[in-house]
Amino acid sequence: MRVLICDDNSIFLDEIQSLLTEYFASRSLSLPEIVRYTDPNMLLADTEAIDLLFLDMEMPGHDGIFVGNKLQQTHPYTIMIAVTSHPDYLDNAMHFGCFAYLTKPIDRNRFYRNVGDALKKYQEQSALIHVQTKTEIAAVQARDIILIEGEKRTSIVHTVYGDYHSLQTFSFWSRMLTQPYFYVTHRSVLINMAHVKIVEADRILLDNGQYAFLSRRRNMDFRRRFIEFYTQL
Repeated sequence: MRVLICDDNSIFLDEIQSLLTEYFASRSLSLPEIVRYTDPNMLLADTEAIDLLFLDMEMPGHDGIFVGNKLQQTHPYTIMIAVTSHPDYLDNAMHFGCFAYLTKPIDRNRFYRNVGDALKKYQEQSALIHVQTKTEIAAVQARDIILIEGEKRTSIVHTVYGDYHSLQTFSFWSRMLTQPYFYVTHRSVLINMAHVKIVEADRILLDNGQYAFLSRRRNMDFRRRFIEFYTQL
């Protein structure tokens, strides 16, 4: 796990890092990698995985709202916790899918609750799914599955690593992938909302360049769920 803290005030960087150290020690958990940034441009230039981010809303140059919206496009699975002295920022923070928020001065109990909830979400997103083919059993993270298409008694699992011709049926995957970001858009099509680029009238463009059919009867519900996915706390 990789945890980032971005705040132009080194006092709050120290405080959040200290609270993280206390939290993991109190639960006998290994301390994850912690990276600190005082410059939001350095955060935006970070191309590695960002699993959990504590993001200050008030920074010179690019504020947290700008940074959060940019990161949502490049790191859709990042769990962001907004940190602010001014609650007025929070409405906009929620719009880019901020998971939770902390107000300064930071309350230890609230911090512990938020980190605990964030770790549960991280574990869900990182869950390993085993795809069985004729030649292998491949372990992939649920979040790396882009699209699943049913084919009679088998299925094709499209992932960020490539495609797998799975011996498991489409109904198997529909039962297995219960995370809220998966959605059956058509009779035999299951997509991961985090990989959606464009929603058209009757189809969806995914970030691997494929289109997924969107049935008429599921259209309105999918659009509602898609909006909720990107605005959930």
